[in-house]
Formats: sequence, structure tokens, C-alpha cells
Amino acid sequence: MNGALPLIDLHRHLEGSIRTSTVLEIARRTGHPLASLADPRAALVADEPLPGLLPYLPKVDVAESAQTTEQDWARSAQSPRESR
Repeated sequence: MNGALPLIDLHRHLEGSIRTSTVLEIARRTGHPLASLADPRAALVADEPLPGLLPYLPKVDVAESAQTTEQDWARSAQSPRESR
């Protein structure tokens, strides 16, 4: 294989790739309950390793629940690209 070829991401879910700041931006705009939490980042980010997939899924679910319109999803789709 040619080392000059770019690496590709074979499997990534949009919900897990959205920047925290983007989820919070949408949550604030739409009045989602996430925006009123004392520490909304803690509801979205696993700062320490979690014991498997199941404890992580609620964090993905809360990020997904903030996306209520097609425009929210379009905004979120831009989020991972902004980090590059």
C-alpha cells in the first residue's frame, strides 16, 4: 500500500462526531433541556473510559435529542469538518 494515500474513516456515526459546542449551540437556540443543565458538557462527554458501549449511549442519545429539525442536522453535519 502506498504510504502517501490519505487515511479514511470507515465507520463513524454523525451523532458521536458532533462538537460539544455545536450541540450546545443548537440546544440553546431551541430551548432543549440540555442547555439548562449546570454542567451540560458532562451529559455529552465521557472524560474517563467507560466500561463498554452501554454507559456511553445516553451521551449519544442526548446529543441526538437536541437535533429537532433538518437544519439542526445540517448544522451538525458541518461540525466535524470544522475541527480539521
